[in-house]
Amino acid sequence: MLSVNHLSFAYQGHTVFEDISYDFSKGQVIGLMGANGTGKTTLMRILTGLIPV
Repeated sequence: MLSVNHLSFAYQGHTVFEDISYDFSKGQVIGLMGANGTGKTTLMRILTGLIPV
């Protein structure tokens, strides 16, 4: 299980995420949808540890 609690992230003065919380369960399949430049890849990089927070 992976838990995200109160995740906020800003880049160059632009808020990308603000106060995100979610519990990912083992075996759960999720999808990320959104327009270009809305932070989907940034979120995945944070969750995998490529971007430290």
